[in-house]
Amino acid sequence: MGCHTWCYKKTTIDKTDKELQDELLKEFENRLEYAQRELKNPSEEMERFYEWYTQEWREDYVLKMKRIVRFIATHKLSRRTLLKKHCNDIHLYNNDYRYKISEDVVYKGCYHDIFRKYGYPEIVLTTYDEAVEYYFNPANGCLVYDNDPFNKSGMVKAGEKEELDNKVLEAFKDIFQEDGYIEFG
Repeated sequence: MGCHTWCYKKTTIDKTDKELQDELLKEFENRLEYAQRELKNPSEEMERFYEWYTQEWREDYVLKMKRIVRFIATHKLSRRTLLKKHCNDIHLYNNDYRYKISEDVVYKGCYHDIFRKYGYPEIVLTTYDEAVEYYFNPANGCLVYDNDPFNKSGMVKAGEKEELDNKVLEAFKDIFQEDGYIEFG
């Protein structure tokens, strides 16, 4: 279908460095416990579906988790590293949205694929007006998902259905009032 749209809003993480490091340590201790259980009693489904899921791989994974736990427990990590790990490792595994970190500013993903397009533009939309202009410009070929069961493609061009365009515009307002941005990929 083409290119995804990834939307982000500025957010804050109201935790101290110690709280973030403790949370990270707990997350990797849990992963280590799981790896040790799998080493002793491997999942039949994993062994059946993944040829790489061997005893040797599980032993290496346990060693890797032990090293990570030991490192987190004995080193003071920088705020940026803690934010990155908090956002991208912990929340990724808990089915939360994507995060991006620029310096110490955290952006939380939202509105994935609010619209789609063909091609992979290397631009970032950083204002409401810029996003609206881009979305409605026919040369950009923006498409939005349509829930109409009679639309076999499942998508319509920007500007073809007012109710869908209004949803996109409301999302743009939400994104950009929080110093957000939209990128493609």
